Amino acid sequence: MIRIEGFLLILLLVFFSTSSLASSFSTWKKTFAKKAMKNGIKRTTIHKTISNIKFNDQVYALYKKQKKPPNLTSSEFLKNWLPLEKRKGQFITSRGKELYQKHRELLLKVEKKYKVDGKIIVALWGIETEYGDFVGNFNVTEALATLAYKSRRKKFFTRELLSALKIIDRGHVNPDEMLGSWAGAIGQCQFMPTNFFVFAQDFDNDGKKDIWNSLPDIFSSIANYLKKNRWHLKKPIGHQIKLPARKSKKSILGKWKKNRIWNKRGITLMNGTPIPYPQFQSKIIKLKFNDQRYMAIHHNFNVILRWNRSNIFAFKAIYLMDYFNGTH
Repeated sequence: MIRIEGFLLILLLVFFSTSSLASSFSTWKKTFAKKAMKNGIKRTTIHKTISNIKFNDQVYALYKKQKKPPNLTSSEFLKNWLPLEKRKGQFITSRGKELYQKHRELLLKVEKKYKVDGKIIVALWGIETEYGDFVGNFNVTEALATLAYKSRRKKFFTRELLSALKIIDRGHVNPDEMLGSWAGAIGQCQFMPTNFFVFAQDFDNDGKKDIWNSLPDIFSSIANYLKKNRWHLKKPIGHQIKLPARKSKKSILGKWKKNRIWNKRGITLMNGTPIPYPQFQSKIIKLKFNDQRYMAIHHNFNVILRWNRSNIFAFKAIYLMDYFNGTH
């Protein structure tokens, strides 16, 4: 009998807790709706997007689970990306090369306008969403509303939610197509909604910046992001290198020098040949893998870091670029 009473008590507590949350979230939505209207968003858009959304427990659970920005561990990375014989690595690399050739004419037009290499566009497209196959299946307005209501970064997510509503309000996407990640990243570029207004492009001139379905808009939006962060066309990102066995790592790591100087010090590519572009400056960094990998990185590496502040992310971009160029 005591056990049954205890179980009933737990059920009652869960019920009232859930009921209280629903009531509180409903009140928050009404307050937010007023804020959205003050920001110039149409009443009809607010009704379509906000009226039926609920607090998303899955989104909040994922948010609480994440203590730092997403990143692959070395073991996951080595398993899925580096070895070509691995299924996922083979899929990403070979499909990317195939898609580059398929869309080469469009990519060359984008490259000419934005002065950004078509192959890096395809590489980022592949890394972010596996060429559009995985853009996320979360209702972005619901996800952002959940985090704007209950997270440590309420101001940030409120701003992103307002931007998401503006995207819908201005006709760039229908509300039911506003799908993305649990944290609110949208489309095949995985831009946050505020970045959409800074970087998204209408390359096909249909009046919409459609980063969900239009390849011209997707490619040009990625290119515009890199252009605005000062990408150098036809210049390297970085090279995986081999250090001399007895060389002091302290005298090398973190230093910017011309590649010809690194070559004189016995630093080479993995196949033993000199680092190319002898007049370019590069910095030697260590990647946090189990087997100690080193790279000579160039200006474009830092541009990639502005897209995603992860050395491993940038290394994946280099790996794909090398593969597309036939140097892997």
